[in-house]
Amino acid sequence: MLRWMRDPFFAAVAAGFTLLALGWGLMLPAFESVDEQNHYRYMVFLKDHGRLPRQLPSPAESTGEGHQPPLYYALGALALRIFQPDARFQELPRAATAFNREPVYFVHGPEESFFNFEGQAFSLHLLRLIQLFALIVPGLLCLAWALSRLLPRTEARLAFGVLALNPGFIALAGALNNDHGAWVLGTAALAVLLLGLEHGGASWWEWLLFGVLAGLAGMAKPTALGILAAGLFMALSRPTELKRRGPWLALAAVAAATGWWFLRNALLYGDATAWNALVADCPQCVHPKPCLLWAWWWFWISRTFETFWSVFGWMTWRASPWVTLGFWGLTTAALIGLVSGRARALKSGVAALAWAAFLGVSIVVLRHDLALDPPAGRYFYAAILPIGLLLGQGWSVFKAPAWTPWVLGGALAVLDLWLLFGRMVPLYAPAR
Repeated sequence: MLRWMRDPFFAAVAAGFTLLALGWGLMLPAFESVDEQNHYRYMVFLKDHGRLPRQLPSPAESTGEGHQPPLYYALGALALRIFQPDARFQELPRAATAFNREPVYFVHGPEESFFNFEGQAFSLHLLRLIQLFALIVPGLLCLAWALSRLLPRTEARLAFGVLALNPGFIALAGALNNDHGAWVLGTAALAVLLLGLEHGGASWWEWLLFGVLAGLAGMAKPTALGILAAGLFMALSRPTELKRRGPWLALAAVAAATGWWFLRNALLYGDATAWNALVADCPQCVHPKPCLLWAWWWFWISRTFETFWSVFGWMTWRASPWVTLGFWGLTTAALIGLVSGRARALKSGVAALAWAAFLGVSIVVLRHDLALDPPAGRYFYAAILPIGLLLGQGWSVFKAPAWTPWVLGGALAVLDLWLLFGRMVPLYAPAR
């Protein structure tokens, strides 16, 4: 039996996450999460047309996200075909408030009153619920399974509690966003490779499954392709893996899952990554950065960190500064443990693969953020398993008592409830 299933802490945290994400999904007004209206638009386009949108020549057929790989949107379109075949997209008018100053981004009608969803609001909220139970909760259980297998009990509990009860993670789980496909499939891919390593080396079928899942994760969002760095590192550091041809199977699986997409882009847009289509669709999004300036790097690190944990909506409202400081403290403690050289919670091979996966995702995200605005912590959700492993590894040097995860988990649950009912509902209620 999986450890999280017989561990009351894992069960309690998973249940708490599900209920809190359900609350966000039911009560957050339509499109009040970053880019959600464009994610929904893409799904409706696929449902109605049965083909991928063309973004060039302008105007784009699916504004905002139509240049993205289609897997996440195809799953949403399938759900709409089954449960809401008449679903339509209608862009809401922008609210009169200034962007980045007020939380309410759109003008909402009476059909969005609490638990009284009609028309487009009904279809959107239905998709949120289907996504939560069919995609996100299974992904969360995979995360619990991997952490419980690879970390000691207390460290696994701490890592799972902090990540699953992360306010920003829960809030995004209540909205449509292709980062969900990236982190769920990326977590499953890396878990297969890490668990194969744990018993002495991945078998050919584990390599193949890693390649399939990593390729599908990249077809949900390209940031997840950074996970492939773990496979590359394992293949190069363990020559016997190359002799057994497992890495070549993984590479073939990734090529099969993603190659057609890059070929289509090259033929249709003139570049494999669809960058031309993105720029034509959103020229105001392109902002090359002064990468030699320390000020930009500090902005990138601090903004990415804050938005990973505690910034909400259209990145327009945040938890109190003390919340971010608390997560800074937890992360700093883990970093101190990692650099001390005394952390032994993970086997050396597992720790090395976790670092490789995290750095691989970081490189992909940084390449994106050097050209586009704004930096966002959710891009790192594809690396949520390696982040959890590294946090647990760092915290292990402090030898926390067994009750620590319960206290910290309880505090985070209270914070999440306060943000949901004490902040989110009062902020958005006037818009309903």
